[in-house]
Amino acid sequence: ALEPICNFFNGILENAWVAKENCQRPQEGLTQDESASIHLYTMQFDGSPSLFYVLNRTLRAENRQELKPWFSFLKLFLTALYKLPSRGSIVWRGVRDEDLSSKYPKGAKIVWWGVSSCTANVEVLKNNQFLGTTGLRTIFSIEC
Repeated sequence: ALEPICNFFNGILENAWVAKENCQRPQEGLTQDESASIHLYTMQFDGSPSLFYVLNRTLRAENRQELKPWFSFLKLFLTALYKLPSRGSIVWRGVRDEDLSSKYPKGAKIVWWGVSSCTANVEVLKNNQFLGTTGLRTIFSIEC
C-alpha cells in the first residue's frame, strides 16, 4: 500500500516497520496492517512532512488526479477506520488563528475532504498544543 507514495517521504518504510512492530496485537478486529496504517498516519516523520500532512493536503487539492498514488493506502486506512466502533456523540475540532464562522454557518451540514483529528472532551482544546485559551480561534461541534 505504501509503494506508490514512497517518493513523497524520507524513511517511510522505516516508519512503517515501527508502526507494524507497535501493532503486534491489534484490537477491534483489525489486521496488523490495518492497525499499522492508523499508527503510521499519526506518526511524526523526521526530516520530511508527516503522512497525515501530505495526505490531507492531497485530499483537499482541487486536482483529484493527485489522489491516485494514495488509493492503496486509503483503502487500507479507511477499511481500518470503518472497523472501529462509532461514537454516536458530539466531538470537537479546533482551528487556531482563524475565524471560520462565515465559511461554516452554524447548523450547516459540511463535508470535509481531509481526515480531521477531534476530541470527545472540549477541555482538551484549551491545551496550548491545540488551541490554547487566547487569540483568534474557531471551535467546531461535530455530531457523529
